[in-house]
Amino acid sequence: MRAIVQRVKYAKNIVDNVTLQEISAGICVYVAFKKEDVDADIEYIVNKVLKLKLFDQNKVMWKQSVTSSNFEIICAPQQSILAESHLVESEDNSGYTCLYDAFITTLKKKYTADKIIALDYNKQNSIDLVNEGPVTILIDSRKFKYIDHSF
Repeated sequence: MRAIVQRVKYAKNIVDNVTLQEISAGICVYVAFKKEDVDADIEYIVNKVLKLKLFDQNKVMWKQSVTSSNFEIICAPQQSILAESHLVESEDNSGYTCLYDAFITTLKKKYTADKIIALDYNKQNSIDLVNEGPVTILIDSRKFKYIDHSF
């Protein structure tokens, strides 16, 4: 499992030029899954996302997490963040909906449910955001690379 976390001034989910959901200050989390992922991968990523110290406190950088700052989170499924440029293949992502749902459920249990916006896994989503800093963090639940060397 992989997540990309961006500190944002705002983020909006836009469909057909209409803003459906938005957050003000907080984080945008792009998340992707592999067939091997289990509950432990979800727990690991959720804990990291909630504990990352990305926000300033009293003008001192990197002192507060999204939870200690009481900020919002917008989550988007993004299977392409696992792709290696030389191994781009079409993959059936239909089995990952339950993993995404479990990720969102775990995130809501460990934080405040109304502070979390989860974009629909099965819809085309567009996100308009301002990456503050910019700050972008990559988190993998496992230390190995997701590469198939059988080619």
